[in-house]
Amino acid sequence: MTNAKAYSIFKPAGLGLAVFVTAIVSILLTRDQTEVSAVWPSNAIILSVLILSDRAQWRILLPFAFVGNFLANIFAGNGAFMATFASAANVIEVLLCAYIIGAPSAGGRVFHNAEIFAKFVFGSISGALTSSVIATTALSFHAQAVPFDVFASWFMADCLGLLIFTPIISTLLAGDVRHAVTGGNTPSAALGMWLMFF
Repeated sequence: MTNAKAYSIFKPAGLGLAVFVTAIVSILLTRDQTEVSAVWPSNAIILSVLILSDRAQWRILLPFAFVGNFLANIFAGNGAFMATFASAANVIEVLLCAYIIGAPSAGGRVFHNAEIFAKFVFGSISGALTSSVIATTALSFHAQAVPFDVFASWFMADCLGLLIFTPIISTLLAGDVRHAVTGGNTPSAALGMWLMFF
């Protein structure tokens, strides 16, 4: 097996495994009365991989992300109905955000200017709003939680998960840690905005 072929197999499988592990930890450790986790870093992993990959690879990567998400929900006892809708909501969220960001990678660096960072923030909010509507609709048929509480909890968990973890994960995956620390040819303005935001 060639290195390229092995990479094409292990990359989506690794993504699915990473999503499963982070999702199950988030569900089991931070889930509240609305059945929604307090913070959701799994989508940040998916988004980071997508924006560092060619769009042609997305159709391979996203099904693995969906399966990882689905299995985590099943393992946590959410049932097939909720697992399907929650996983679909998360994939749609990340896909929308990735399309809004576009193709930001410049020499392996993701957030290389303030414009890309602004698109990332807008995409995170838009994606989280979209998935919140889907999840709230599904949960209204599945659980006895108050719809507004579900919507607010889901939106905050997903939006914060994307905004907090995507810059960190994408920087690590791109091997851009040194540039991010030293500031040489890096998105210093964008990272500065991120730090001020939080």
